[in-house]
Amino acid sequence: MRRALLVDDNEDNLYLLSVILQSRDFEVEVAHNGEEALAKARENPPHLVISDILMPVMDGFTLCRSWKADPRLCAVPFVFYTAAYTDPHDQQLALDLGADAFIVKPAEPDDFMSRLEEALERARAGCLAPPRAPTLVGNEVYKPYSASLVNQLEKKMAELEQANRELEKANRALRQALTEREQALAEREKALAELRLTQYAVDHATDTIFWTDRDGHLVYVSEATCRSLGYSREELLGMSLFDIDPTLTEEQWRQNWETIRDRQTLTFETVHQTKEGRVFPVEVSLNHVRWENDEYNCVVARDITQRKLAEEQLRQSQKMEAVGRLAGGIAHDFNNLLTAMIGYCDLALARLQAADSPAGEDILEVRRAADRATTLTRQILTFSRRQTLKPSTVSLNQILDGIEPLLRRTLGESVELIIEKDPRLGRTELDVNLFEQVIMNLAINARDAMPYGGQLTLSTRTVELTEVECRAFPRLKPGRFAVLSVTDTGHGMDQQTLAHIFEPFFTTKAPGEGTGLGLSTVYGIVEQSGGDIRVQSEVGVGTEFRIYLPITAELED
Repeated sequence: MRRALLVDDNEDNLYLLSVILQSRDFEVEVAHNGEEALAKARENPPHLVISDILMPVMDGFTLCRSWKADPRLCAVPFVFYTAAYTDPHDQQLALDLGADAFIVKPAEPDDFMSRLEEALERARAGCLAPPRAPTLVGNEVYKPYSASLVNQLEKKMAELEQANRELEKANRALRQALTEREQALAEREKALAELRLTQYAVDHATDTIFWTDRDGHLVYVSEATCRSLGYSREELLGMSLFDIDPTLTEEQWRQNWETIRDRQTLTFETVHQTKEGRVFPVEVSLNHVRWENDEYNCVVARDITQRKLAEEQLRQSQKMEAVGRLAGGIAHDFNNLLTAMIGYCDLALARLQAADSPAGEDILEVRRAADRATTLTRQILTFSRRQTLKPSTVSLNQILDGIEPLLRRTLGESVELIIEKDPRLGRTELDVNLFEQVIMNLAINARDAMPYGGQLTLSTRTVELTEVECRAFPRLKPGRFAVLSVTDTGHGMDQQTLAHIFEPFFTTKAPGEGTGLGLSTVYGIVEQSGGDIRVQSEVGVGTEFRIYLPITAELED
């Protein structure tokens, strides 16, 4: 295979020439200046050398002169391929120095190869022309070359200076572009950070947030919405408002849409339904939004279950307060009347006994009836918080220990009594005698709810209520509380019954079996002790009363 030596300081030129020659079955070796080319050629002479003229270290003219002066290389065709020296004087000087061809860049590949093949054919035929005697001698030979070189260098320097100016201009533009890009990236990153923060806030907000289109279809839902309703985001995005609000009709939605278009916002209460079918109350705020030529409805929905419960509890508390004031006033006046009745009965009994009259028994019955009425008025006064307490600092565990034997005798063998006590329970301020009455009343009600036997569990524990949790307990302030739970496995109560159980004289028992004052007395004692009472019941399952009392002293070690 023929081997060609390419000499040029430009890598692009070397690459292009290598591709052309290799496609014509040449083996290619490259050098970047005349000195490097001479060293490689003397070590392994090529079949052909193709050289540029303007190069560092040793230029092409000097290389050609040295090449033709070397006995081992002078028979190897030397071809100039240049774009810098295109003047006829340059070509003449190259031929005078012994060049076998002078080709001006750029040349068509076929023309270029044809000139190379001609030079190779002359070399094979031994017809390479020796260096001609130059028309000038000595240093005069290089004067035209030097002048041309200076001219080319000046031209090259001018081009480089112009290129440098353009490069500096491009660098300034690039630096400006980079600065602007960095600013844009910084602003974009800031915007993305704000967007991520906003998205995090929306997803982790207590309220649910979602967008709908004009037809009510969900087009965006927050993570809070998914958690609240129990659906995945993909499921919700295939649903509409009518799927999550069972009370909403298409006519209502059209009216709501027109309203928010006019007013921009609308707030009302409705209900939402979870994937499991649970329905809960919500406060909904509708907001009209225009985005990219489309109209949307941004919905912010807040679960108001606890608020509704607190409102209901407040209404119940206010009702009980009103009933208590009325009952207390009546009981107070009635108690004064009873006091006079009992006094006159005692006087009458004393006189009748002295006279040995048979009417004494009748007066005695009146006296007993008055005593029973006095007991009722005392219970009413307890409910209305008009009875004076004698509090002491005591643990609920101690009260349970003291009343347990009486409880077991009262409940009988058909009811299993279980007592579970928190050993670290703090102490509260209670009237022990009255609170024993609370426990006894609850235990007797539980026994009556289990006519065929069952299980009654009394347990104590410590809880800490936060400000948010205290919203469900209007009378309580945040802090630590001792909780007494009284749980039975009786027949339970429905919601209608639960709404009235603490009202005076309300009872579900048959006439003559109860006064209806037991639970109202419990309510009054707990409230007067600074606590609160809650009840949960399910028909056929049982009932649980929970009494919350503020801890005033921790358990002593």
